Amino acid sequence: GTTTFTRVSAGGGHTCALSAGGKAWCWGDGFAGQLGTGLTQVSSEPSEVSGRTTFTSLTLGGSHSCGLTSGGQAWCWGEGRLGQLGEGSANDRSAPVQVRSTESFTEIAAGGSHTCALTRSGQPFCWGANANGQLGDGSRTNRNRPVPVAGERPFQAIGAGEGHTCATGGGGAQCWGDGRQGQLGDGGNAARPTPAPVTRG
Repeated sequence: GTTTFTRVSAGGGHTCALSAGGKAWCWGDGFAGQLGTGLTQVSSEPSEVSGRTTFTSLTLGGSHSCGLTSGGQAWCWGEGRLGQLGEGSANDRSAPVQVRSTESFTEIAAGGSHTCALTRSGQPFCWGANANGQLGDGSRTNRNRPVPVAGERPFQAIGAGEGHTCATGGGGAQCWGDGRQGQLGDGGNAARPTPAPVTRG
């Protein structure tokens, strides 16, 4: 039969969607557990994500998946070797695990191998791969649980790419991480481990 889906998100080689009741369903590449079904295999049709957790939003990275609950908790599953699941280890997880944080998040964005989220007050936290500074904490160290992004500005929205992250707030945008293709919008092509304003001419 067909399930009515209300939201959908696409990742590297997998897709997940939310049903009307907030249950997550995933399909596609599942080699690292990113379908959240307890298995590590490909599925060409939607399979229900394990557990009783219901979500209000989903975001998919290269080979991992994350969701937010109505209470602001983040859960992730799939590839975890770079810490992108945020639960304190570097293990893959084939079922959802709760991100280790006392923060309440309102928005979440998964990149290639990292994840970022905004708190209710607009503070960004990131975790996972950090070789290009995409976590924004001033280091190049991978983190397996959320760390605050440097700076004190509140943001309203956040997005994550393969190796960089951007957020908007106060009418402006800031980006950090990999800049080799000019994706930070700061006029250069260097990596930045802390947020830098997007500039126009």
